[in-house]
Amino acid sequence: MTVAAFMDLALYDPKLGYYARAARRSGRAGDFFTSVDVGAVFGELLAVQIAEMAGILTHLTAEDAKDAEDETRNARDVTSASSVKRVDLVEAGAGDGRLAADILRALRLRASAVYDRTCLHLAEASAAAGRWRAAGLDAIHAAIAAADAVCVFEVGERSSSSSHDDASGLLARSGAPGAREKAEQLTAVLELKSQVAYESGLVKRSSAEVLLKRSRRLLDWAHELLKS
Repeated sequence: MTVAAFMDLALYDPKLGYYARAARRSGRAGDFFTSVDVGAVFGELLAVQIAEMAGILTHLTAEDAKDAEDETRNARDVTSASSVKRVDLVEAGAGDGRLAADILRALRLRASAVYDRTCLHLAEASAAAGRWRAAGLDAIHAAIAAADAVCVFEVGERSSSSSHDDASGLLARSGAPGAREKAEQLTAVLELKSQVAYESGLVKRSSAEVLLKRSRRLLDWAHELLKS
């Protein structure tokens, strides 16, 4: 047996693996602390670095586009800065997804253009480590993105406040058809945000499924509204 195979069994075996035999391994209830357990500062610092790298890549792409245009004069061969449509944020060993939540929250508040283009990918070998938390996090940020899209479409702005009430209030006042009802749904989603993003312990499947259902309603509503 290779060392890699042994470590895979020791850590991730569904019945006997280290991470499978306890709901939580880090933090006050676990065996060790990580930067994420201490607070959100680590994620906020990473968000600053991610935003800086996204800006550098966009600038380089623009320079490449100009070179290509000078050489070919063919617009189809040109990659402009605006064509950088997505930033893939991949976290390996994501655990329960708290670091990703910290990063996304900081990007939304301080680098909204990067947040808008960010696509999150969480990789975690241990099924017990938080797949329902990850699903819940995805649902929460999908709901926020749907609300932001409607607010920008209707009133030309979105909430940059960390207050849940401000975000729901702006959506309710947007004037979009059904906005007040959807603002209540957004409030219900955001009320579960603290449990999913910050509290210790695994997120239950029932809680994640509620978030997914409510977020789907918001996404479908926003899609139909923006399509019209």
